[in-house]
Amino acid sequence: MGLPIVQEIFDGIRWLIDFFIDKVPRPMKILIFLLFLLLFGSIISLFLQLAGVHCNASKEVVKVSTFDIGTNLALVWETSKRTFIEENLTICDVHPERCGSEHECYFFARQLDTGNYEECNTTNTSTDCKYYLKEGTCHNCTDGEICFQDSIILWFCGNWHDVCLDNAYPSEHGTLTDSLTGCGSSCYVPDHYLWNQTTGQYECVDSQYCGVGATIEADPIIDQKLKKAGAELIYKVSEGRQSYTRMIYIRCNNDYNPRLTFFGIDLLDYKLWLLMIVIYVLVVLFFKLKQK
Repeated sequence: MGLPIVQEIFDGIRWLIDFFIDKVPRPMKILIFLLFLLLFGSIISLFLQLAGVHCNASKEVVKVSTFDIGTNLALVWETSKRTFIEENLTICDVHPERCGSEHECYFFARQLDTGNYEECNTTNTSTDCKYYLKEGTCHNCTDGEICFQDSIILWFCGNWHDVCLDNAYPSEHGTLTDSLTGCGSSCYVPDHYLWNQTTGQYECVDSQYCGVGATIEADPIIDQKLKKAGAELIYKVSEGRQSYTRMIYIRCNNDYNPRLTFFGIDLLDYKLWLLMIVIYVLVVLFFKLKQK
């Protein structure tokens, strides 16, 4: 009874493939192919990390127990975070998902003589107005509770505790690992920056990693977590990368993600195929122009 339905499903899939091959313009086919490579390569890297295969700060492939779920998830989070090098960053720069609703990350207010706080608007010129980052326990800062003078919003006093009362620095709180313990800040302070309470921006405080003339280096947090989890190297240094035993070989890319390669070549890297397509187009144009 169910076979005709299965046959219809396969016929539908076959029709979609035929339509893609025959009807879709070639430039669109190339774009879809590159997007597929990007997606498929990312999924494989994710599965490798969830299985315990990671990259250390030296871009060497290491193995952590597959059953160490906490470490594996934390390292997926660490390697997915963007590396920032700018001198100053806005909420939109670091948390694009909060762009347009930045107020979800902070209060813009000033403290009154009564000890309570009064919210400021963006046009307020008072020097007493400061940007108080929310979720103080998710950052390295002096935190406390803010109660507002306006009785209409006094209700916030019972909900927004642990607001940073001064500049905020990054901490391991608010990461995917620590969110399991009740702290899941979506407005974390990126490594090597602080939250400037006066400007309401993230400001570089480590010139070795960010700002003018910075030298980008691997984040030592990766190695710290790997060492704590007892990570071990997968490949011996003495083994050559192009050895026949390395036909299918895992290597690390610049984002510290493990990638499956064929004799060291990442065939799922869309940039490689994009380069090959450009070279192919240039060669075809060259011969066409030569014939004229």
